[in-house]
Amino acid sequence: MKRKNNEFFSKKIKKQLWENNSEHICAICKGKIWNFEDYEPDHIIPVAKGGTSTYENAQLSHRKCNRKKGKMQ
Repeated sequence: MKRKNNEFFSKKIKKQLWENNSEHICAICKGKIWNFEDYEPDHIIPVAKGGTSTYENAQLSHRKCNRKKGKMQ
C-alpha cells in the first residue's frame, strides 16, 4: 500500500508538539510517555477522513498506541 505524503508530520511539528505538552500523556491510552523515542504524533482527524498533518490536528501518543489505532481504522 502506497502512503500519502500528508500522512506524516514534519520533524518540526513533532518536536513542537512534544515541547508544548510538558506532561507527555498519550491521548490514546492516557499513559505517560517517558521519552521522545517512544512518542509519535497522532492525527486527531484521520487522514482517511480528511485530516491533515498539521500541528492543530496532532496529539501526543505512544508509538505502539498510534500504530495499533491505525490498524483498527
